[in-house]
Amino acid sequence: MSFGFDESVSNIEKAIYYAKQNDTILLAAASNEGGNADVSWPARMDEVICISASDGLGNKAKFTPDSRRNKDNFIILGEDVMSSWPMHLNKMHEVRKSGTSCATPITAGIAAIVLELAGSYLHRNCDSFTSDAVEHFRKLRTVAGMREVFDLMAGERDTYDYIRPWGLLRATKGYKMDSVMDMILQRLRDRT
Repeated sequence: MSFGFDESVSNIEKAIYYAKQNDTILLAAASNEGGNADVSWPARMDEVICISASDGLGNKAKFTPDSRRNKDNFIILGEDVMSSWPMHLNKMHEVRKSGTSCATPITAGIAAIVLELAGSYLHRNCDSFTSDAVEHFRKLRTVAGMREVFDLMAGERDTYDYIRPWGLLRATKGYKMDSVMDMILQRLRDRT
């Protein structure tokens, strides 16, 4: 959700609760007011993963709100992101955009890749998994499960958790998918 409001919106809130009941991962843009405002709604809801923006090196973007204690403090690229643009609005077809609303779909793409990899891994190895392991992998489709994966990927940067997908791969020393999936499964067993 690349939007945010000062107050909750009833219809959107109902949709968020419905999505949570159906194990749908929801991500929302934090806000672009820097230190001048708190995290926007719905990003401040527990049912949603709050996403803030960084520059290309993981430094907090100036427009990202302050980090919050005991809450999501995930950041990812959201500053000067090269984006496709309609031809009638820009003859170059590309523009650079910034905002937590740019960081949010990038994070959603990473979540989608994780889900695809996990599904493919389960399919290839279905005979070797216990029903318990399959149930833990299903938790990837929840906000709590994806938070754990983002946490595995993240490196601490100031008071934020900078999502670095390559960090999870490097941690396995060799980029072996079995090792990555084992790490994810272990985290889901331990924390969800």
